[in-house]
Amino acid sequence: QQALECFETALSISPNNARALSSKGATLYKLGKYRSSIEAFDQWILLEPTNPNGYRGRGEVLRKLGEDDLALKNFDEALRVNPEDFAANQHKGDLLLEMK
Repeated sequence: QQALECFETALSISPNNARALSSKGATLYKLGKYRSSIEAFDQWILLEPTNPNGYRGRGEVLRKLGEDDLALKNFDEALRVNPEDFAANQHKGDLLLEMK
């Protein structure tokens, strides 16, 4: 919770701070605040649409929520941006195995 407050402070000073948005999204995920986490990842993706990590992070949250089709689309988008993204490939593969 304390980390989240730090990221909120950073974003109040610099709303377009991609690093703070990514950390906020990850922290909210760890706190179980999944919808808020998705919002942070959405903002990050708007700022850095060519960074695969935002799509991958949002995909992980969507997977946790059981929204597998949307999660898969996010992993695919991460791979479109960076075809060599090992983590996105791994998450996509794990999800596809679960969906069988």
